[in-house]
Amino acid sequence: MKKLLIIALILWGGVFADSFDKVMKSRERTNILSDPNFKLRDDIINLGRSTRHNFNRSDIRFEKERIIIEANCRRTNIQSTIVKTFWMCGRTLSRTNIYFPEVVVILHVSKKDDILIASANGLDVIKLGSRNISNYEFNKVFLKKINVYTQNSK
Repeated sequence: MKKLLIIALILWGGVFADSFDKVMKSRERTNILSDPNFKLRDDIINLGRSTRHNFNRSDIRFEKERIIIEANCRRTNIQSTIVKTFWMCGRTLSRTNIYFPEVVVILHVSKKDDILIASANGLDVIKLGSRNISNYEFNKVFLKKINVYTQNSK
């Protein structure tokens, strides 16, 4: 009788094992999505889609005190890509209660194989994101506040 009960339990567990795995995986996904940094990353990616800027999840990273965003650009649109990338991050941050003291944008410039690294104060990025991106004068003021470094990858 015990053997029959054990066999029945094993078979029953096998029948419902797939359901159990699905429940556990959906629970794990819920926990991952509840992390504010991952939600912030997904919000930046979604905003990028609406502004014709494609980010992958691996393009946006979080370190202890900073957000790092990597993007590609052409030699002819470096400045606008810098402003747009900081603006998307600032726009997303301004809609949350999350704060990072520093935001870093790493641009991979095509044709030249150069890497451009721009860093800005988190409050300046949030201020930029709370305004209209087409405010040319404010964009110029913002660009004067950021630190820019170049690196030739050759």
